[in-house]
Amino acid sequence: MKEKILCLLASPNKEGNSATLAKWFLEDLDKEKYELETVFLYDYRLDYTENSNYNFGNENKEQEDQAEELFRKITSANKIVLATPIWNFGVPAVLKNLLDRASAWGRIWSEKKRKKVPNWKGKRFYLFFSTGAPRVALSLNFIAILQLFFTLSYYGAKRRNIALACNCGNGSKNVVENRAFLKRRIKHKARRIFK
Repeated sequence: MKEKILCLLASPNKEGNSATLAKWFLEDLDKEKYELETVFLYDYRLDYTENSNYNFGNENKEQEDQAEELFRKITSANKIVLATPIWNFGVPAVLKNLLDRASAWGRIWSEKKRKKVPNWKGKRFYLFFSTGAPRVALSLNFIAILQLFFTLSYYGAKRRNIALACNCGNGSKNVVENRAFLKRRIKHKARRIFK
């Protein structure tokens, strides 16, 4: 049986910098061993978290069906590749909203412990970031990276930062596609992880 890998792309630019990093990581996968599905988060319409949709089943059926479909995809994959730009010292709202909505799936009630416990144990997230900032000005952007790290840990997932591409401008142009050293480094990590 093939192992499922889910690739979540959090940029509105489907051919953008962060998407390119994830593509390099996944393009040499053994198709006999792995089944890959790519999801563009901007293709989904998820209401922002509020009391009425904290758990699934509120009156906006179409959006709740999309939310449930997305979380079922996350639940069924053991390896998840997450690629995102960092804008204004944070991740895009579509990713932040996904993480907020994930609290209904990422932590579940345990009768034995009488509290909510992490539900994403055994999941491995491989993280890719692109940012317009130069490397010397990255310190504030690490707030976004740390927030993502801690949230995934809170849900029980393991996470590993694979690549951070700096000096990417405002994301309107793909500037990483010509960074041969970065591509080689990412492909080397992929060979070790998916051997």
